[in-house]
Amino acid sequence: MILKDLLATDDIKSNATDLVKHIAEFLGTDDCIFYGVLNKNLVQMAAIGTKLDSTHKIKNTLTLKPNQGIVGSVAVSKKGIIVGDTSKNKNYIVDGKVRFSEITVPILLGDELVGIIDAEHPEKHFFRKQQLDVLSKISTLISLYLKNAINELDKSNKQIEIEKAKNRLEIVFRSDSIPRVIESQNGYIENVSYSFLKMFNIPVEDEQKLIGSTCSSARELLKLYFTKEEVFTTRIDDILKNKQVVLNEILELKDGRYVSRDYTPIFHNERLQAHIWGYKDVTSQINYDNNLERQNSKYKSIIDNINLGLMELDNNDVTISVNNAFTRMCGYTSEELVGKKAKNILLNKKGIKIIDIKNHIRDNRVSDLYEIEVITKNGDIKYWLISGAPSTNLKNEVIGSIGVHLDITPLKTLMVSNENLISDLTVRNDELSNYAHMVSHDLKTPLMTVSSCINWLNEDNKDHLNEESLEYISIIKNALIDMNKLISSTLLYSKNRTSKTENNPTEVQLIVESIINILYNGVINDVDIKILKPLPSVHLNEVKTRQIFQNIIENACKYRDINKKSFIEIDWEECSDYFQFSVKDNGIGIAEEHFDIVFDSFKKLNNRTDSSGIGLSIVKKVIVSNGGKVWFDSKTGVGSTFYFTITK
Repeated sequence: MILKDLLATDDIKSNATDLVKHIAEFLGTDDCIFYGVLNKNLVQMAAIGTKLDSTHKIKNTLTLKPNQGIVGSVAVSKKGIIVGDTSKNKNYIVDGKVRFSEITVPILLGDELVGIIDAEHPEKHFFRKQQLDVLSKISTLISLYLKNAINELDKSNKQIEIEKAKNRLEIVFRSDSIPRVIESQNGYIENVSYSFLKMFNIPVEDEQKLIGSTCSSARELLKLYFTKEEVFTTRIDDILKNKQVVLNEILELKDGRYVSRDYTPIFHNERLQAHIWGYKDVTSQINYDNNLERQNSKYKSIIDNINLGLMELDNNDVTISVNNAFTRMCGYTSEELVGKKAKNILLNKKGIKIIDIKNHIRDNRVSDLYEIEVITKNGDIKYWLISGAPSTNLKNEVIGSIGVHLDITPLKTLMVSNENLISDLTVRNDELSNYAHMVSHDLKTPLMTVSSCINWLNEDNKDHLNEESLEYISIIKNALIDMNKLISSTLLYSKNRTSKTENNPTEVQLIVESIINILYNGVINDVDIKILKPLPSVHLNEVKTRQIFQNIIENACKYRDINKKSFIEIDWEECSDYFQFSVKDNGIGIAEEHFDIVFDSFKKLNNRTDSSGIGLSIVKKVIVSNGGKVWFDSKTGVGSTFYFTITK
């Protein structure tokens, strides 16, 4: 019965459906599927029961690769199997719902796999070996038919796809935005795109008149559109004779438009099959190019007369063009430079070597700026600043370089003068520093002598001197002390001005604590000095850090208000790239009229003998020379707060 139904018609899908239906009845199950081999894959081609939708088509058609699932493993082994419990088989694939028994039989034609019969049942160990043997015999009998039927189906499917592709191509060709014409190898028009008809204002209904007509007659009609009618036709004859691809051939139409024409011969097995002609409206591009050419001509005169020298070179360093400014800069005419290697004319060996290095960089599409020494035609040495860039074509290929040249000889001369001046100033600065040390030493020596003599005079005659004389001696001693401090401050100021000590990380906390201890032990004991929070480490050498904090803290101590309990508070805060410190006191404060001279050298706001008037000047110079700022807030009778920043 099964074979009779299978061979009844040539419809593989219909017959395969009957096949699985009879096999399912024979096996006593409602699940049976036939897999056909298509393109080396196993494709579900027929099924029964819940696997079908309302139109009797397979739902969720499975396509398996060899070795995928139980069906795939049978396809590889080519031997039928019975799986009594699918839950214990790792290859089992659930298709719809879980069933515990599965019987799978290959359909073989000789050693070639044609298809697979696969059935399942919800009960475990449902299928028997006798059923497997029967299905194996049936599969052998029907294998040849199924093979032929599947081949026919494959051919049919391919033919359908070819027809679909042909229809799609025809639609695409007709709707192609590029005007095209297909000409047969015998010289007849086979197809015309709608865009071609539109380009030449040919009514769409005349398309059929063109198709099948000779190309020679069509050309005679078409040439009337072009300004050079005979050239249009004779050129086509040349192209057909050569049978070589032609691209972007520009033609002018009588209505002012421009079109580009392409030609492509189609060969198959080295035999000419057809000719494809393509046209494209390039009017906008041609007009743009013409406008660009006009713009180039207009701006060329401007470029030729600017004060920047322009030179264009090819990849071999041969000069292509120079502007008027360039010829004025070097003294050579354009005729003496164009077509030659200008580097051999204008440069010495060192300059040529620099140019060769820059050209190598230019090959890597890098632009840069550099300075070079040039020898003009009359032998003068000039210094030029050159901005070089690669020159590329429309394909973005490097075809040479373009250089913009600026004569910086006056600037170079000025720079040399400045360097000489700086060198001279450096020498003079060193001499001044040495002089400061010498003067300091020479002044302190007699000062020490006078001090010693006064002390001896006082010791030897203290019992014979009256109060007025002793007071004079005291005044002299104080004056000597002030003079010594003034000389020491002057030397310190000089050192700070010329110091180039390298900055290193410094612990501010340790330095400030040291300053406070010295003050408490030797100078004051009636000021409460507080560090509000641990101070950070800064990038400034220890000497400069000590100078800053010591001068500010000592000033706060000197100018304390003796009529109230004095305090000094040291604080800081962290900013993005610097630390901001503050030293606050409740001293006598600074009068507003003195604000402008607080940081001036040797300016004292009162007549204290223990102040040289240079401490805050040193503070400002140290801070500013290291990229910081210093300022203050103050009010008479309230106190002062000095702020300063030190970079991290």
